Amino acid sequence: MGRTKTALSNNMGRTTLDARMMVTQHQKAAAAVIVRAFEHWKNKRARMPQRSHVGKAGRKPKSAPTATLADVHAEAAQEAREVSISDEEVESETEEVSELVEKYGEYKVPEGCRVLAPPAATHEEWVGMCKASWWKGKRLAHLWDNWGWADSTYKKKSKGKYEFQYVTGDEIEYYDHKLNIADYGVKGLWVVTRDARDD
Repeated sequence: MGRTKTALSNNMGRTTLDARMMVTQHQKAAAAVIVRAFEHWKNKRARMPQRSHVGKAGRKPKSAPTATLADVHAEAAQEAREVSISDEEVESETEEVSELVEKYGEYKVPEGCRVLAPPAATHEEWVGMCKASWWKGKRLAHLWDNWGWADSTYKKKSKGKYEFQYVTGDEIEYYDHKLNIADYGVKGLWVVTRDARDD
């Protein structure tokens, strides 16, 4: 113990001092075990020089598959089918809107309110401006397929849709709408109104 006790050791507690003495007495044996373990690991480890070679780092990139003429024709045909289906969906939606308007009629503006002009020329422009601040002082009138026109107030935007609050008597419900700008108008699916006195 005298060999390991120094001026620094005088400030150590008995437990710490005993532990330090054990380390000092066996450090040569421990070092020899560590050296042997490292040598054993180095001899057993699989060497892969290609991974460390500057000119051959990593795996070879896979070559892109070459498209044949048949693949090109098949892809073009698929795109044509998708366009055709999209056009049919638009025509179908247009017919549905016309049927709803014919069933429930055009939107009748409440007294003291006015319908705003289309807020944007394109749907992309509309998505950029449709925020809570824009809806301040405005209301949505939406055409439903089961009960006609109904008014609501804006609540929030969620996953590409817009949530509105509908109040019927004491009952409050929330519904999501896509609000495609192409469907805007008193002969469409939705309009935005505001108090005429705010003009």
